[in-house]
Amino acid sequence: MAASKLRLDRPGIVEMLRSAGVAAAIEGAAESVARNVSESARNGDPIPVKVGTYVTDRAAAGVTMAHPAGLGIEAKRGSLSRAASAAGLEVNGEGAEQLLDYVTKSGKKRKATQAQVDNWSRGQK
Repeated sequence: MAASKLRLDRPGIVEMLRSAGVAAAIEGAAESVARNVSESARNGDPIPVKVGTYVTDRAAAGVTMAHPAGLGIEAKRGSLSRAASAAGLEVNGEGAEQLLDYVTKSGKKRKATQAQVDNWSRGQK
């Protein structure tokens, strides 16, 4: 049997990735992530979470904690990563089952990505 060549319809793939159906699915996933985030500022006020959609070579969405402390909270607690994992999305190429058990210096147990564990345990041997 002769081997046949497969040709991808690249313009068709781009059209599909920019379609309204794919955009709606991505926006739905981003909204699900946003609903899973529940962080509050030091004063107890809830931190607002915003979803923004955009189109590049494909439909995309971003989820942001709209607060000056949002970046620090994500770095320390991984709130957005956990929310995405809870929504069934892959985070940094790792699935929800790839969250590791980590015990802090104070003895608290938490789930964390490998990158977070590496960051927290820098300089420790």
